[in-house]
Amino acid sequence: RDWALAGGVTSTTAHFRVRGPAADDGKRRQFVISTSSNLAIEKHQILNSPVSYRDFEPDADHFVRKIYAEELRPLTSYYY
Repeated sequence: RDWALAGGVTSTTAHFRVRGPAADDGKRRQFVISTSSNLAIEKHQILNSPVSYRDFEPDADHFVRKIYAEELRPLTSYYY
């Protein structure tokens, strides 16, 4: 049920909508943007945002969060 949608992408910005879990399964989740395909390497992460169940307001955002990446470098590959 979790998903991420990218939109509003320019050479220096990207806007995401990220849906978290609808129930507390006890798992810790993070939305990561990195210059490495190995998202676990912290030194390459440019954004790391928690998206576990408790990080959402269910009534306010229906488990969907807006995340913005700005000041991206043109002609650079990013992974999320």
